[in-house]
Amino acid sequence: MAQGSLPSIVLTNFSYMTVFLFLAVGWIVFLIPEEIIFLTLGYLVREGFGHFLPIGISAVIGSIVGGYIFYTFCVISSPLVRMIKRRINEQRVRRYEVLMEKKGGLAIVAFRFIPGIKGLRPILAREARIPFRKYITYDALSAVISVTLFMILGYLFNQQVTRLISGLFFVRHIFFLFLIAILWVWILLQVRVFYKKRKRKVKIEKEKKT
Repeated sequence: MAQGSLPSIVLTNFSYMTVFLFLAVGWIVFLIPEEIIFLTLGYLVREGFGHFLPIGISAVIGSIVGGYIFYTFCVISSPLVRMIKRRINEQRVRRYEVLMEKKGGLAIVAFRFIPGIKGLRPILAREARIPFRKYITYDALSAVISVTLFMILGYLFNQQVTRLISGLFFVRHIFFLFLIAILWVWILLQVRVFYKKRKRKVKIEKEKKT
């Protein structure tokens, strides 16, 4: 296929749109941490899947839109948010709220990189009465940092693995998928442990009250 041909341009734009949609609304269906997606995108860019900057911009915008959608769910108190709140230890969440009240934007950015807390940021921001404009600004900043960092890591990983096992096309891809699977499971386990501890503490507190 000739570079710059109409089919090539359509396919490339479709790829960017797919990245955007997957990050904007894919989290509702797929339990894939964003970090995994960003790493994979960086890896694929090194393989010739699109260009780093447009893919990165698509990922950042998709992540911001996804965060905006979840923030909206928090505002309207959707069933999803109510379910999350039922599993949260109020005292522990209050600590994070205090941190967010004190640190503001810095907390919004930092919490993005903590498994189990990342998804609670819109809830914490709302409880801490942080203005929407401030929240979305720092959420966008954290998205830029996260996308850039993890895409570069994915790109460099591909580059280094290619040097080590050049010529073994399938082996290096299988190796990458294996590591991604391990990272995915580890993040999900961290989130699960986080919520289990909260649930246990809530149960103990209820028993003490009774």
